[in-house]
Amino acid sequence: MASKLASSLKLTKNVIDEKTAGILDSSVALFLEFSKSKSFSESIIKDIMKLIIKIGILDRSGKLNDNDYDCLDHCRVVLEKIVQACSGFLIIDYTYNYEYLVERFRDLENGFSLLIGRHLSDRSKCRLDHIFEALTDQTFLDDCFMPNKPLRELFTNILYQLKELV
Repeated sequence: MASKLASSLKLTKNVIDEKTAGILDSSVALFLEFSKSKSFSESIIKDIMKLIIKIGILDRSGKLNDNDYDCLDHCRVVLEKIVQACSGFLIIDYTYNYEYLVERFRDLENGFSLLIGRHLSDRSKCRLDHIFEALTDQTFLDDCFMPNKPLRELFTNILYQLKELV
């Protein structure tokens, strides 16, 4: 058991860099503040980590093709749009547009779905659905953008970390 855990931690460190780990740590705090449930917040982050690791393994083992890389590039571009939009919504209070963000998140989810559908199991698709269900929860997003809400500061911190990454 210990050797399995050690190899899992080693694999995680090889696939998830320090910046990404920082974003994931901050995300645990964000979802914990929102849900008040440690198990919920950890389940979201575990699902994200599992998908990152699986996609990283596919990449390192040479199983991704040009279409897969195009799909990942599309996801990167959409994530950049999400980060830019969120930055604008935070700079100018009350400009936040829930429908716009959900549309961008659905575009991102669809991109990852294509990749996951070609290489991973239905369980991985369920993980992806779980992640985006949480990210598109209207109360969650409303609280991330409303001034004087505790989530706003946590969300702003994650957004700045994401800007450095994408």
